[in-house]
Amino acid sequence: MRAEWRNATFAAGLLAAAVAQTFAQSASLAADKKPHPGKDIYERRCALCHGPDGSPQESVAKMLQAEIPHLGSPRVQSKSDAEIQKVVKDGAGKMKAMKGIADMDITNIIAFMRTFKKP
Repeated sequence: MRAEWRNATFAAGLLAAAVAQTFAQSASLAADKKPHPGKDIYERRCALCHGPDGSPQESVAKMLQAEIPHLGSPRVQSKSDAEIQKVVKDGAGKMKAMKGIADMDITNIIAFMRTFKKP
């Protein structure tokens, strides 16, 4: 009887350890899934024209009679952060300057935009 009790206690301890480890791994994975710091501001200020994934919105491009490049394209991705920041702040072509965006938010937008890079 005593050996059975020890075996049951040992099994319960193993089960508790496995549950704790699974919970810790789940919490770690959830922490890794935090949204990118630039995603929210990008979605609010940029996605209307540049799409949620950097793809140009064809209806907007047609309305503006403008070419909107894919933000993941080599043409855009080859630009330095300073060049992209200048476009955001000052505008370029038919893109108007994006007023009222803090420098840190622009930095985060650019970092988020870098996730669109095409291979």
